[in-house]
Amino acid sequence: MRSAVEALDGVTSRSASVISAKAARGALLEREGILESFFAIMMGIAKGMEKKDSFSPIDFAYSLRIAAEMAYKTVTNPVEGTILTVINEAAKVASQVAERGLNFGRLVAAIIIRAEKTVEKTPEMLPVLKEAGVVDAGAKGLMYVLHGIRCF
Repeated sequence: MRSAVEALDGVTSRSASVISAKAARGALLEREGILESFFAIMMGIAKGMEKKDSFSPIDFAYSLRIAAEMAYKTVTNPVEGTILTVINEAAKVASQVAERGLNFGRLVAAIIIRAEKTVEKTPEMLPVLKEAGVVDAGAKGLMYVLHGIRCF
């Protein structure tokens, strides 16, 4: 995350396209191991925001769909009950809310609720998590990132 933030140093543009692309490129330079899916998600959101100075709930839902697709493609053997499941569920609910014409605040609220419920279900999807009595760390981390969207 530090690399993503550092990549924004000196950026004066308020364009969603410029900011998301610069942050994603900065993060990509530091990607490693378990974070690869997270950075693919960032790149997907950036791709969905290409050429946009601002965005609508429909645009954001589209960018989450691209993010989910890119995240699944980065993993050789995708496993449900991980960060992949959370981004996929977030993209689904975002599309549903956007199609109903609801505002960005309602869309974000729906994404957060779905992310929280999905994280809580990860032990049921991955026996190793259930055995350890924990939820998937990547899934929970993405949930917190999605919570951060409320700040905008």
